Amino acid sequence: MSMYEFVLPKSLFSSDFVISLAKMKTHHRSAVTLGMKNLFGCAPGSVYGFPKTRLHYAGTARTIADLAAAIRPSLTVIDGVVAMEGMGPLDGEPRHMGVIVAGENVAATDYVAARMMGFEPLLIPQFWYALAKGFLVSPEPVGEDFGRFHAVFSPPGNIRWLGGSADLSRDAKLQLLNRLLDSSRAALGTAAG
Repeated sequence: MSMYEFVLPKSLFSSDFVISLAKMKTHHRSAVTLGMKNLFGCAPGSVYGFPKTRLHYAGTARTIADLAAAIRPSLTVIDGVVAMEGMGPLDGEPRHMGVIVAGENVAATDYVAARMMGFEPLLIPQFWYALAKGFLVSPEPVGEDFGRFHAVFSPPGNIRWLGGSADLSRDAKLQLLNRLLDSSRAALGTAAG
């Protein structure tokens, strides 16, 4: 289910530009919480509950992409000087990365940050939805050597399979994706039966 409407502050749409300033960290529901997931903070708790319960119930990954498509920040800045890995966003462990990632396209900026964390973004559902909505473009990193900042973050315990996925071969990524899709289809079949 996609959310086609949001109640959001008028100031988001009357401003000359919007900046998403996020922390680089893992998240037990969305794998990563970066520039797109950071936009949950724009949704008023008086409408969506705390911690944005209604947005999570609508489907966390789709809602992340829907909010990003609605808000379209002009600039995304991800603070990865000291990041978080593991069972985030509350029980993770600090991880020194010493990096700031910034870009004009929120989904592409998140893509680069997720790769730096050792995760294959296209195995993370919010990136699928951003791609389907047409605002995940191929990122072209500039600045310091991207590989210098590559790490393998510990993913949340409920999605351990994601750890190091950026370093897998194309075939291994496809096999992993197929296993995930097969598990989802089996679970849906069981739930429907």
